[in-house]
Amino acid sequence: MMVRKRLRWQGFLVLDQNITLHEGARDENITKWIQDGSFKSTDHITDGMDNAIDGFLGMLKGENLGKSILKIADE
Repeated sequence: MMVRKRLRWQGFLVLDQNITLHEGARDENITKWIQDGSFKSTDHITDGMDNAIDGFLGMLKGENLGKSILKIADE
């Protein structure tokens, strides 16, 4: 069906042998890396509802690095 409709399928291979080969080491170390600070998250914060569209479009265009967050108000 995919060939007949000329569809293209792209993305991550979840069950790739190279990924499953190292999953034990990843599971063992990821918590330690987060706790000791060697693994850090990168966030792109858009401030305010007035700028929500710009933040959303930036996410779709690939302009935002890391996790895209819309900050509505301070806690």
